[in-house]
Amino acid sequence: SRGIGRATADAMIAKGATVIGTSRDASSVPNSPAFPLLDLDVTSAASLTAFLGALTTHPQFPGSVDILINNSGRFVIGTAVPPTIAPDPLGFFMDATDLGMETVYGGHVRVTNAMLPLISEVYARIMFTCSIAGYSVGGTELGESNGQSFFHAYYAGKRALLA
Repeated sequence: SRGIGRATADAMIAKGATVIGTSRDASSVPNSPAFPLLDLDVTSAASLTAFLGALTTHPQFPGSVDILINNSGRFVIGTAVPPTIAPDPLGFFMDATDLGMETVYGGHVRVTNAMLPLISEVYARIMFTCSIAGYSVGGTELGESNGQSFFHAYYAGKRALLA
């Protein structure tokens, strides 16, 4: 609905594809795109069920999916030893990390599996938007030092998609 997802959808439309996009909150997306946006929170089984119903009954849904692009993301920043920024800093950090991993990796797996019955048997592609971060390991990226990685949860989710 924004950034890479929006640019990808616009490029596909320019090539003649029918695109139906998603956003955690489609009504809050600025500058409505030239394609329909349906609500989908990839971390929620209930949201996925509602999305599938909305998709399959949408007037622009062609009956099957030729290209599924998993592009949801959420950046998690912090160290394994978080500073005191909340009453329970470790709990706060772990909750954020779990949500990030569930968005970046688990959600992609959940959506792909739910969409399999709709995937075209004639021609189909399933893609995962990874990141150069998926290749970054070791805690020395972007000027980080002392083995501390402020982005390790994000790196881990993107690396899991590569695997």
